[in-house]
Amino acid sequence: GKYSVHLKFHELPFAENEDSFFFGYSFNFQDKHLNLPAQENVDNLKGHWFKTTFSNDKIEITTDLFSGFRLYYVVLLENVFISDKYETLLSKLPNRTIQNHEYTYYQRHNYTTGGQTFIDGIKKISPSSSLIIDKGFIAEKLHFQDLNRRSNLKYYIESIHLDLNDTFQNIEQLSKKTILLFSGGKDSCLLLNYLLKSNINFTPVFINNIPQSKNGQEDLLKVKSVSRKLNISIDIIDIKCSEASEELLKDIAQKQVFDRHFSLVFYLGIKEIKSKYGEDIVLINGQSSDNIFSFGPSEHSIMSYFRRYILYKPNHFISKAGLVLLMLKTRKRFVLPKTEQEKLIGILDDYKYTRVLDKTMSQDYYDYLIDYIKAKTSHLNSFYSKEMYLRIASYLQGSDNKVVLNSAEYNGVKHIIMPFATPQMVYSSIEFKDENLELKSPKYIVGQLLVHIFSFDFKEILKTPKDKKTASNFNTLSQIESKVFDHYDKRIDQIVKTKKM
Repeated sequence: GKYSVHLKFHELPFAENEDSFFFGYSFNFQDKHLNLPAQENVDNLKGHWFKTTFSNDKIEITTDLFSGFRLYYVVLLENVFISDKYETLLSKLPNRTIQNHEYTYYQRHNYTTGGQTFIDGIKKISPSSSLIIDKGFIAEKLHFQDLNRRSNLKYYIESIHLDLNDTFQNIEQLSKKTILLFSGGKDSCLLLNYLLKSNINFTPVFINNIPQSKNGQEDLLKVKSVSRKLNISIDIIDIKCSEASEELLKDIAQKQVFDRHFSLVFYLGIKEIKSKYGEDIVLINGQSSDNIFSFGPSEHSIMSYFRRYILYKPNHFISKAGLVLLMLKTRKRFVLPKTEQEKLIGILDDYKYTRVLDKTMSQDYYDYLIDYIKAKTSHLNSFYSKEMYLRIASYLQGSDNKVVLNSAEYNGVKHIIMPFATPQMVYSSIEFKDENLELKSPKYIVGQLLVHIFSFDFKEILKTPKDKKTASNFNTLSQIESKVFDHYDKRIDQIVKTKKM
């Protein structure tokens, strides 16, 4: 009854000792040789990593909170094959078929759930969990914290501030050229202020796609406004998505087949940054803020306002009005979630950041999601911990984080840091967030930090006059996106033999 375990990883360990190996990159873990973090302390580690521990006949592989360093595995009879590249495992499954419900989920969201792929037999080790292989059994044990909600603005500000201070102290200790991917938005303004406060030598970089879209023009105006306000220089790097090579499109589709995303801006932008500043840099990106702090609907628009009401107060008349507008706009049939189970389904299987249930989906599909939710949250009692974990196990572990990490890895940039994608950001939001404040001001914690810590009024940036130019590359980008997605479809055809069972 013993399994033979076959491990194949495509990089050297970041740290190791006699019985443990630590892969990936954690920027608040500096002792690489003697004291690997104990299993009970993994929740304190920031970055994308996994840890493999051997003891007697037992192997335990632990992932980071977001499964940023993703691992895949296949179980065949008494053999377990584990790798950081899904391609390595394809040969173990010569007759590859689609897992129908997961493929349906993928078609709806462009990513697969945390723990699964759409290929029968190939699984992902879930976010914030340990895969334990011990003699005659295999099991996943989740180490996500079970926390109750006690909304408190003061504690929320203090906790997030301490965590960001810690992150930037660690960045300062790296003593490397630091690049901030700067969009001019609230999140990147907050990170920029922490960099200034920490006296870190850094360069803010704005990736400018040519020709510009309307949104690109507005972002550039905000960037220039921040530059004037803080008297700093911002490097504007031009890229042209329309000139991306076929080889790059194929590479992206192969690398991100389970995390389908329009990724060219990241891949081309980081390539140009590396060309200009070298690969031995620290690259800072504000990804994941939207999904951790607000679960997504954080735009200052009428529809985003309705989405937040549907998210937090589904029984409110504003939510019901928003549902009617959503159905008129999409010509689809949705219902608002009523029970806790329906709310959890809605956070895992949302429609464009809207927590609704799609009435056109089969009961079999929803039964699949219900079983998934039960399996992944069985150790949790708090509803707020459950919904946060499911948000991580959906978009956060999928396209949101992977597009950043994959594009950095593809270009050979190892020190990629996402200051918002840390355990403390997640657990503080579960515990201290106030949904009533979120309704009025999405991601209010970011605005509160800007005001209370830095006396920085982001509203002044929003008052920047709009550019009267009407140039837009929307159609061009749509054509490029369609071309990229064609490569995803071709890649799926290459790796599976049957799409329907």
